[in-house]
Amino acid sequence: FGGDQFKLPEQARQLQTFFSVFYFSINAGSLISTVLTPVLREDVECFGDDTCYSLAFGVPAILMFVATIIIIMGKPLYKMVPPQGNILTRVFGSIGHAIKQKYNGVPADHWMDTAKDKYEPQLVEDVKCVLRVLVLYLPLPVWWALFDQTGSRWTFQATRMNGVVGNAGTIKPDQMQVINPLLILFLLPLFDKIIYPAFAKCNMLVKPLQRMTAGGILTASSFFISGFLELEMMKTYAKIPAVGFSDLHFMNNIPCHVSIQLTNGTGLIHEETINDLENMVLRDLEPGKYSLDMEVSSTCLPAILTKRTAQVEIMAHDKEVTPVFLGVDGGAVFPTVLDVHDDPEKDDGANGRLRVVYDMGNFGKSTNLTLKSPYE
Repeated sequence: FGGDQFKLPEQARQLQTFFSVFYFSINAGSLISTVLTPVLREDVECFGDDTCYSLAFGVPAILMFVATIIIIMGKPLYKMVPPQGNILTRVFGSIGHAIKQKYNGVPADHWMDTAKDKYEPQLVEDVKCVLRVLVLYLPLPVWWALFDQTGSRWTFQATRMNGVVGNAGTIKPDQMQVINPLLILFLLPLFDKIIYPAFAKCNMLVKPLQRMTAGGILTASSFFISGFLELEMMKTYAKIPAVGFSDLHFMNNIPCHVSIQLTNGTGLIHEETINDLENMVLRDLEPGKYSLDMEVSSTCLPAILTKRTAQVEIMAHDKEVTPVFLGVDGGAVFPTVLDVHDDPEKDDGANGRLRVVYDMGNFGKSTNLTLKSPYE
């Protein structure tokens, strides 16, 4: 429709400028909306909620309505070209006719040339050009399937990051998509004025096909980077027991190495030595009843400990993490099964969860607990 407003070939240059400005405007609008919409969603409170999705969706909807009204008001100024048939029908018709002619044994230098007896030669030549480049579009569905992940899986990946961008501050997960229009606005003039002319001097990246190939390679590399990033982030993900399994979380609050033995009706299940003042998680156990035996060596805390062995019964529940506190009561080691299960799953963002278990026994003292972040 926009191209119909220009008179060709007299305004060919203006037509090219129109499409450049049109593409620039689309990405400029995308840049602004991608920055502001998450701010309206998260930083504005409405209807008693901490967020305001109605405002985040409502503002773009109002702007789209205003844009529609402006287009309708300008209708008397537009050049309206009436539709002149369906080009797809003619293209597929010429291909079908050429196949039929080829099947009937009509000779020709190119099988599509047999359609020139029914369709104009220019249309047949255009179809031949389309068929030659059609192979380039075979991977297009795969490319779009991957590209659309920038607004889905990549955004979910960003929710598990802290959003810190050096000294520039932090960005929200759904603001990550601002990189796409930002790079387009920055790279369009850069490639047009500097990069492509520089490569052209070496006879490289001259043809559109060469540029598309280079762009495809760069696009593929970005997904490799995202994949390797996800592999590293997986190391920080919460490890939650699956159905049919249970975990035990041992917290050693004694400044000594503690030896533990875990048994059930079938015998010894696990034997481990936990370092002083460290934690250990025993994973993928069958839910059920276990017996825990703990022991501290005679060389540790000889002036305090008079009883160095103890036992406690543990009931491990399905899909739960049962915490076991290894401490001291008086002069005896004392294992305690905490009533509230651990919840290792993180929140919806990149923030972890912290559980404080404080022992005011032999080694406890009145202390202020302060949580600090390097980002604030």
